[in-house]
Amino acid sequence: MNVTLKDFPPELHSKLKSLAESSGRSLNRQIVHLLEAATTPRRVDDTELMHRIRANRTRMQGTVDREFMERAISEGRK
Repeated sequence: MNVTLKDFPPELHSKLKSLAESSGRSLNRQIVHLLEAATTPRRVDDTELMHRIRANRTRMQGTVDREFMERAISEGRK
């Protein structure tokens, strides 16, 4: 199947071409690869996900408590 893209931004073409070269793919194969990756659901290992969540929590500073939430809401943040 052939697909034609119209009004393709030159900057995006350049980025895709560089990405394709660094990945050892043709521009066409790189575009197909990215489209497949974008449309295929990823399975996540629950154990790995929990490990990443815990690691992120240890790097975060501060806490989100009721006072913080009320202040954020009153300042217009949602």
